[in-house]
Amino acid sequence: MRGQRLNLIRWLNCISILFLLAAAAPSVPAKAKTPQNRIKGSIRFELYRGYLMVTTGSVGPLKGLHFLLDTGTSTTLLDERVARKLELDGLPEEVNVVFFKGAVRAVHSWAPSIEIGPLRVFHRPVLINDLSALDDALPVHIDGIIGLDVLGQTPFEVDYRNRRIHFGPLPHLPVSIPLTREQGLAMVDVQVNHATAHLIFDTGTPSLLIFRSKLSKIFAGLKMPKGSRGAGAQSQAGNLSFPNIQLGDAEFVQQRAILAESRDEYGRDFDGVLSPAALRIDAFAVDLDTGQLELRMGL
Repeated sequence: MRGQRLNLIRWLNCISILFLLAAAAPSVPAKAKTPQNRIKGSIRFELYRGYLMVTTGSVGPLKGLHFLLDTGTSTTLLDERVARKLELDGLPEEVNVVFFKGAVRAVHSWAPSIEIGPLRVFHRPVLINDLSALDDALPVHIDGIIGLDVLGQTPFEVDYRNRRIHFGPLPHLPVSIPLTREQGLAMVDVQVNHATAHLIFDTGTPSLLIFRSKLSKIFAGLKMPKGSRGAGAQSQAGNLSFPNIQLGDAEFVQQRAILAESRDEYGRDFDGVLSPAALRIDAFAVDLDTGQLELRMGL
């Protein structure tokens, strides 16, 4: 069971950061974005494993599909089976994987429409890939992974406590921090042991992950995980407990994190991945147009 969980985490981390492809995907016409003031409403989601949000929606004429909602994915993915039903054509190519050396085959295509509750977008670029690796880990088959390219069409709030995602104008939450969109992803600056870490805000992973080579000064004086061989050596990912992490006005003490080797060969400018589930964030709101991330901490 532990091996299955680790494989799931590795696959989800890979799939989240694999698709840092907003720049590589076909450009989206400006008219594809629906005016924000026309999108209002909410939809319920199921929460699996404490962090994976799954809701239902449609692609073109296909209704009742199960979607994983993931802010750590820049370009929405559709499962190969959905693409076959829709008879989607596309251009296959090899896509570099950040966490692992090598490449994965994916297909660039266009979805006629994608609908989740009140949110509906048309003629969207998507990536087609085999998502069957999730079948053994979740009680429902995942037909697609909805990324920030679709979710970010309007401000949205994820309410973990009530299992709802709200679209449209939102009330303010207690903690507010700047957010930037880079290569299609939501990025935040976090103070880790009083050093700045530039992290992906990623709902699709359960852990705080820091790349060893990016923030060597953070690790000075910390007790390294058993079996690791120092900051400059290649070693397996280990667990750490950081004395202090600051996210806006919110402070986290003795926060556990995964220390991983960085794959820098593809020029990705980030220091790791921030999971709201790992910090026990109760709700968060994202507004890409104003560049704001707001948080409510759990009780």
